[in-house]
Amino acid sequence: MVTPDQRRDAVAHLQSVILVGQGQPLSQRTACQVLGVQRALVRKPKTRCVKDAPLKQQLARLCLQHPRYGYRRIHALISRTSAEIVNIKRLHR
Repeated sequence: MVTPDQRRDAVAHLQSVILVGQGQPLSQRTACQVLGVQRALVRKPKTRCVKDAPLKQQLARLCLQHPRYGYRRIHALISRTSAEIVNIKRLHR
């Protein structure tokens, strides 16, 4: 399976490699149509949620320390040590 980042890169590569009449680069619309990629995927920038970064780091650290624990038990550990309340659904995602 190809990731969205790889699809974006493929469209950009196709646009840079193929030149249409008089040295014009291939349009984004045509490149997406040739590759079968939705234009919204190419146009929409990749975003990351900044507010979850500390929680993700803590989760990764606990998962490495306790590889057999599930998300429920990890949630209990985080709830005990963290000052903020963490929703179990947010942790599971």
